[in-house]
Amino acid sequence: MRVKIIQKTVLTFCLLALVGFSAPMLVHGAEDRQSTDSDFHIDKEGCLTSYTGSEEHVVIPEGVKRIGGNPDNSIFEDTETEIKSVVIPDSVIEIGERAFYTCLQLEEVTMGNGVKKIGQEAFAGCFKMKTIHLSDSLQEIGLRAFNFCESLEALELPSSLRNIEMEAFGNCISLKSLNIPDGVQAIPPGTFDRCSSMEELYIPSSVTKIGAGSKLMPQYVGERTGLEDCDNLTIYGAAGSAAEKYAQEKDITFVEDESMQSTVIPDSEEEELETQEEVEEEEEAIEEETDKDEEEKKESTQKTQSKTSVDRVQIVGLTVGAVGLVMILIAVVIQIIRNSRRK
Repeated sequence: MRVKIIQKTVLTFCLLALVGFSAPMLVHGAEDRQSTDSDFHIDKEGCLTSYTGSEEHVVIPEGVKRIGGNPDNSIFEDTETEIKSVVIPDSVIEIGERAFYTCLQLEEVTMGNGVKKIGQEAFAGCFKMKTIHLSDSLQEIGLRAFNFCESLEALELPSSLRNIEMEAFGNCISLKSLNIPDGVQAIPPGTFDRCSSMEELYIPSSVTKIGAGSKLMPQYVGERTGLEDCDNLTIYGAAGSAAEKYAQEKDITFVEDESMQSTVIPDSEEEELETQEEVEEEEEAIEEETDKDEEEKKESTQKTQSKTSVDRVQIVGLTVGAVGLVMILIAVVIQIIRNSRRK
């Protein structure tokens, strides 16, 4: 009977020792399990620099602020599979230079409403792209941004747009209709170079320069836009506007459209508003920085508390394990003594 009791006691303390020594390892195991998507390579500033996954339909993670920007390669250059569609989150502010350059199988892009700028040649060479949903906050389309998007038939430009750069839609041979938003002031040289299928172009009276007005290359004045070669083109614009004058000079059909009369805010008032917006943005940035500092302090405190809790668990576990081992040794010694006495 006593032997059985001793055996049970030894077994109990063995289990206690096992639990005690394994507790710290269990805690560490829980800490180390973190799920990360290694297909997206994002730098410390929130810029997506490359994608090495194998999905055809890519959803860029929320939190990315900028996509690409390296003129030497597209971020999808090293993908195992040619991508067919991309979803861009609201957190993205800028699509950088050559971000999607020559994505040959790309057919559809859905852009979040945070994007304000599409950089130089961002989508150039996307021959199969048929559909792109632009951001409602978009302000600038860069040099040759959609050059050679040969399958693009229609594009809705947002009312927020203010600047279109040279050759932005060059070689978009399937593009049939486009409405330039009120507020755009220039159609630079080569904007519609070789857009041979263009049939309808709506130009507001805010556009005062056609064939000039590039911010990157202001020296180009009175150059070709490419509209001269569109045989079936009709330009819609306000009476007496630059659009009407241009259509008459180039012998292009012009239709008066009162809706193309500009309602844009005058430059002086717009600059005042921009200054006010800049001040508000700075205040918001300061507030965000303060919130970020507080959040970091909170996270640091939580990590410290968590580490303290982990250390306590480790200490308790090791203590229990040590006590268990001592009790096992005591039980073994007692058993040895009793066996020797019986002999």
